[in-house]
Parts: sequence; structure tokens; C-alpha cells
Amino acid sequence: MRNIYLGDRGVLVQYLQLALTRAGYPVELDGIFGTDTCKALREFRREYAMHGETVGCYVDQSVWKQLIPYLKGYVTHVIVKGDTIWNIAGAYGTTQEAVLRANPSIQVNALQPGMRIYVPLAFPLVSEEVAYTSILLSFIIEGLRIRYPFLTIGNIGTSVMEKEIPYIRIGTGATEVFYNASFHANEWITTPLLLKFAEEYASAYAQNGIINGEIASSLYDTYSLYLVPMVNPDGVDLVNGALDETTPLWQSVKRIARQYPAVPFPSGWKANIEGTDLNLNYPAGWDTAKETKYAQGWGSP
Repeated sequence: MRNIYLGDRGVLVQYLQLALTRAGYPVELDGIFGTDTCKALREFRREYAMHGETVGCYVDQSVWKQLIPYLKGYVTHVIVKGDTIWNIAGAYGTTQEAVLRANPSIQVNALQPGMRIYVPLAFPLVSEEVAYTSILLSFIIEGLRIRYPFLTIGNIGTSVMEKEIPYIRIGTGATEVFYNASFHANEWITTPLLLKFAEEYASAYAQNGIINGEIASSLYDTYSLYLVPMVNPDGVDLVNGALDETTPLWQSVKRIARQYPAVPFPSGWKANIEGTDLNLNYPAGWDTAKETKYAQGWGSP
């Protein structure tokens, strides 16, 4: 996470604003580091500032460290003498059930000073109000793993830029089902859609509830659902402003983009960071689609 300052704009400012809002200092999630965001940040930072310390309007790595728990959706609490699950949950505004779920091996009557436990914070983890990048995805994947330890989390590989491509497995059934999102970079909205479903399904299962009219535990026992929320992290990062001119492949990307002046850059970018349309690279009868693309002027055979 790079440093950001008063006057900056972009997706990292949105993440700052989302974290501040979740922390109790609500601001508009407009991606503009203006005076309202500055005021909220100053108020937030006063909780952490030493007596007499000047609180500035910038976010460096130390400030990100304070904010990131509100993007991951949990904090790590160190047990002190007299702590109980009840008072820990109350101190963080969450529930005992959420704390116990995140710490399945904990013995509630044997808390020892110095022990570390996870405390999920009391808000939905998957936001519908910000642009998505591989940065936010990694935070959400970690948050889901902590909140719902029965999920299986792994990686199917890495991207051209060596970013992990994570998957989530929900369920233990013999029937395997697979969904993915963000093959096309400019269709990144599919990522929060898939993540939101994962969060709602996991929550329903944890609470012995219903998801879309179905008993969650029955689905869990019948199916193994695999979700890959962001197949094309490099492309999504390009579209949503997490990459810039300092990115090693930037000049190559610009050269490709100049071949298609009718496509807005970077918001219209569909391919991976090397210009490959991932949706046209399966041995599944895509030759016809490729021919159509070439006829429209999108590359050459």
C-alpha cells in the first residue's frame, strides 16, 4: 500500500474512506482525499497519537497499519487478566458467537494473559461501494478465512505480475461446482458479486440458516463449491488505478492500447497485462469467437 496525501485521488483513497467509515468516522467514498476525509482521518488518528503528537493529513505505512483491520474485518486481541469472551466482544462491538467462531480451538474458561485471539468486527466484510483490486481482494480473502475457519482457502497459481490467484472452497460434498469472476478486467464488478455470495453463504452455514431459499448446511454437505473471485488481477488493477507509470509493464500496455484508440484506457481494458484475452484461450470451441474478434479488428490470427 503506497503512501497517500491530501489532494490525492484514486482507489487507495476509497479504501482509506471505507476504513474510516467502518471505524466510525463516516465520509463519502468518492476517492478524493479532500478536507472532509482529512478531518475524519485526523479524528481517527487522535485515538493512536501520543500526547502532543502532530496529526497530519497523510497515510503512510504506520497509518495503513492502523486502518487495514477495517478492511480485513478483524483485529487480533491480546488477552489480559480478567478478560472474558463476553467483555472482549463488547469492547469491540461484536458478538460472542463471532469471536468463538473465529477461534474454534479456544477454551473459554482457560484464557491466559498473553494469548492472542481473533476478533471479527461487526460489519459485512464485502463492500459494494468501492472499486476492487487485488489488494482489497487479499484483505477480504484473509478476513473470510478468519471469520469462517471452515472455509478452505488456496491459490490456483499466479498472474504475469506474480500476484496470487486465490480460490475459496465452501462445502465438503461429492458434487463439485466451479464459479469464477473477472476474466475481463473491465468486468471487475463480478468479483464483489462472487465474494458477496461467498460471505452470505458462509454466514448462513455458520448460523444454521438459509441461503437463497436453501438450507445452507444441506448445500454444504452435498456440494463442494469452488470460487475464484479474480482470475485476472493484473488487468483489474490496471483498470481500477492500482497500477501506474512506474509499473514495469506499463509502456508495453500503453503500446497495445494505442492500437485500439476507440477503447478508453485504462477503463476499457479487458485483457491480462500482456494483452491476452483470457476468455479466448480455452480448448472449448472458442475459435469462432476468435474469428469474430479478428474480423472486428481485435488483433490478428
